[in-house]
Amino acid sequence: MTAASTGRLAVGVDVGGSGIKVAVVDVERGTLAGPRLRVATPQPSSPGVVLPTMIRTVRRAVAEAKVAGGAVPEKPGGSPRSRTRTSR
Repeated sequence: MTAASTGRLAVGVDVGGSGIKVAVVDVERGTLAGPRLRVATPQPSSPGVVLPTMIRTVRRAVAEAKVAGGAVPEKPGGSPRSRTRTSR
């Protein structure tokens, strides 16, 4: 699996009551560009606890997909230098 295959990538996140699932997807091919990751949803599942878990899992998915130039901000609305980018 090579994330740089087409350059059009997206990150899918599914937040459920028992688990958070994340994957990097090659949108042109309709295939996964890296492994599917699943972590337990923190309890209590307040936004202040769930969001950092989501960010860590997205970062891990991007790293494991070997996305060139991929960056994930610390929190939504992070600095322009740290916004998520796709490989081209």
